[in-house]
Amino acid sequence: MAPDPGGAKGRVLGYRVSINPHEPIQNVTETTLLLVVKEGNYSITVEAFNTAGFGPAARLQIDTQTQIPLPSVRNLWISSDFPEDEELLVQWTLPGDPSSVPPGSHAAVRWHSEKNLSTSRWRRVDGFTSSAVITDVDPDESYLVSVFPVYNQQCGPPQSLAASLQHGALMEVVSLTVVSITKTTVTVMWAWQRKSAPIRVDRYRLMLRRDTDTRSAF
Repeated sequence: MAPDPGGAKGRVLGYRVSINPHEPIQNVTETTLLLVVKEGNYSITVEAFNTAGFGPAARLQIDTQTQIPLPSVRNLWISSDFPEDEELLVQWTLPGDPSSVPPGSHAAVRWHSEKNLSTSRWRRVDGFTSSAVITDVDPDESYLVSVFPVYNQQCGPPQSLAASLQHGALMEVVSLTVVSITKTTVTVMWAWQRKSAPIRVDRYRLMLRRDTDTRSAF
């Protein structure tokens, strides 16, 4: 969570993270921090700082004893219209009915060059929105794009894909397996794998055939 530096003008140099009780104050330059803690109720304060001082504090209360596993987004996909537009379109599906999304929920989209992690950038997307456009993308770079669901300030696990302007998503389908079968449905599952030579992929089509009957899903 990165607070608005507010009155501290200029470029943010880092963030001061205070975790109570019994955790030392940490200064970080990234917008994420992984900290292993014991079970308990913690109060977390994050303040952005630069040469002008500290900005307003953002606070979060977390009880690790009552955490409920949160669902990630589904069907993450990335495409581009290069060279017409130098931008990446990131799309995903909400994990449940949009009407069930708690107030204040949103998605956090993070992207960075696969060669340089320090180029990480973030964008917040309203909870009822399932897409984001990434601009200022280098045509010669490949990026790792991750989408984090955030529910009431609690972050769920991300879904990630690698992509570039010239090729869109840099993945192929592997390990296609049937998960379950009922009288009316078939559920399949697959994994993503990088190809040795990237190819441009606009979408995938899943086909179910029975004799002369063929059904497709994109």
